[in-house]
Formats: sequence, structure tokens, C-alpha cells
Amino acid sequence: MDNAISVDDFYFPEKYPPPNRANRQSPQEMKGYSAGRKRLHGWLEVIRRKPDFSQPVAVFDFDGTCIFNDIGKAVFEFQLDHFLFRHHIESFAALFPQWAGALDGIPMAKIREQLIGLYRELSSLTSKRIPAITTLRPAWKKFKVLFLWYINAARRNPLLGPEYTLTLLTRLLAGYTVAEVGRMTIQALQKALDANVGEVIHSIRFAPPIGTISVTMHQGIRVYPEMIDLMTGLNESGIRCVVISASSQWVVEHALEYLGFPVEREDVYGIRVKLNEQGVLKTCPADDYPITYRMGKRQVLENLVSGTPILVAGDAETDYEMLTMPVPVRFIIDHGGKGLIRELINTPGYLVQAVDRRKGAFRSSGEKPPIQSVIIAAILQKLLQSVQLAL
Repeated sequence: MDNAISVDDFYFPEKYPPPNRANRQSPQEMKGYSAGRKRLHGWLEVIRRKPDFSQPVAVFDFDGTCIFNDIGKAVFEFQLDHFLFRHHIESFAALFPQWAGALDGIPMAKIREQLIGLYRELSSLTSKRIPAITTLRPAWKKFKVLFLWYINAARRNPLLGPEYTLTLLTRLLAGYTVAEVGRMTIQALQKALDANVGEVIHSIRFAPPIGTISVTMHQGIRVYPEMIDLMTGLNESGIRCVVISASSQWVVEHALEYLGFPVEREDVYGIRVKLNEQGVLKTCPADDYPITYRMGKRQVLENLVSGTPILVAGDAETDYEMLTMPVPVRFIIDHGGKGLIRELINTPGYLVQAVDRRKGAFRSSGEKPPIQSVIIAAILQKLLQSVQLAL
């Protein structure tokens, strides 16, 4: 790891300036929004003073809820694009299970063999500080596409699943300090903000039994300004905002800060691994801390987050257990997903905001008031009902 390329070698701040928020209207400039915010503040103040709602908190998922698309996957692709890994070959090999099963019909043993062999070849170049040559090698494209494919296939596999793959994305950051992970996150985020929203298909041919594989990746991250404004309004009314994400703890922390979300670092909960004394990420999971996926998110909310939740917002099945908690406001960002999240969307009592996936933005449905005002009005109504029931 000591000889690996530093993230500094790929850090070009002049290429990716900080996000320009000058063109985004402030809430005070949005017609009809200021009045809605004042009403929201009034009702939130009533709720905040109720004994049953002491220390109120609003809880948000991050990927798909605060932003369009996934920051964890964006960082992983950035690592692949620049081969930013600091694992020794032994620690890299240990990331992949040794079992006789198959992923999508391809023997796991062969997939593991290919990934480890390609990593060994590419890391030998990286250790000589020639990353430009590394990413021009045919082995690099094979490694990138196979690894992207593996993450998707492993997530669908019942023996591996999301808890394995979500943890793996954080374990792949081992060897970097928290500060370096933050800088890498910002670079990946800037690249994703510049990219067009859409899908990219990667394909590569291997010798049998792997053969030709293809993987479709979503590109382009967009910020939902409505969520920043909502969090700002909540904070101004004394409602603390908390983020519980299935992406890496330190990736989400830096993304929130860079994008201007008003959330303190101590109120961020993501996938965690142990840190050494120098603040370098290790591969082993953090002690006494759940994987922040499905029930793990609810465990964090119930056991680690201080205060009383009055609002929970999410967008996917990963948030199911959190979204089914008995809180006054349950808010779903609808990307058109199926399964359990669709059942919740079709259940009375949930606030739902649809997303235009072509633009990566909230769908306005043609209403005259700004979409921010519509969200505020809906949340006001739900909170009013909760206050009346509590009286």
C-alpha cells in the first residue's frame, strides 16, 4: 500500500471548481415559498414544544433521496477509472469469497481468479507510478467491466446480496485516510455532476467460461435543491436533520458538506469500517455497528440517533424498515421502483414525490406553485394532523 499512487496524483481542483449555486434561487426568492416556510416554522415550533416530540429529528436517506443516483457507485467507478486502490494482493483476494457457486451462470472461482489476476497485473504498474499506462492496458478495461458486473451480479445473488456488496464498496477504500477519501469523493462527485443523466453500457469479452459480459451503469448525479431547502427549514425550526445511508460513512459525510446540505457530520450514519490510529480505513467492519441497509438503518435510528423522529424520507427498498416506522411524516421519493417500495407508495398516508428520471429532478406535474411549496404544504398538512392527534 505504501507504494500505491496517492489520490493527489489525480487531484485537479482547477478542472472541477466548487459547485456554482449562484443560479439557484434562494427559498426567499421563490414565489409563494416564503409564506409556506413561515407556516412550516410555526407548526414545527408547536411540535417541538410538545412533550411527545422532545428533541425532534428528521431522518433522510441520501442516495436517491437527497440526490439523483448513487454517490457510492460514483466513487467506485472513479476508483476503477484511475485504478485508485491500496490493497496488497492478499488483502484484495480476501475480499472475494471462495465457494463453488456461480454468478449468473459463471463459476465464482473463475470470476475470482480473473479479478485477482488482473489486479496483480495492474497494481504492479501502479506501484511504479505509471497510472496513465495502467489505464491504457487491455487488462484495465477487463478489470473495470468485470468488477462492475461482479458488483451487480453479487448484489442479486442470495448468498452474497446487498449487505456484502455495500460493505465491499467501503472495504475497497482501505488504505486511504478519511481526508483522502473525502478528496476522492469530491472528485468523483464533480465528474458525476458534469456528466449527462443517462445509462452507459460496458461490454468485454473473456475466454470461456466467462465469455462476453455486459453491465449497464447509471451516470450523472443531480442534487435535489428541494431537499436542501426542506432541511434548512427544519433546522431553522429546531428540527435536527440526520442522514442514514447505505453508502460509505466518509463518502456521504463529504458529499453532504460539499453539496451544501445542512447536516452535521455527527448526524451522518453510513457503512463503516475500522480506522487505524492514523485515520486510515481498514477492511474489517466497525465494532458494535450495524450495516446500514434495511433493518440496519432502523437499528441505527432506534439505538444510536438521539431524539424523536418526526419525519423519515427514503426512496427504495433499502429504506423499507425505516419508512414503516410510526412517525408523523413518511416521505417517499418515487423513482418508479417496484416491489416493497411500490407497496408503500400505494399505501395511504405516505407523501410521495415523483422523479423525472430523464432529468434527474423532481417532477412538477404542471402545478403553478414551485414544487418546493407543494412539498412544504403536504408536510404541513401531515404535521398538523399529528399535532391535533397529540393534543
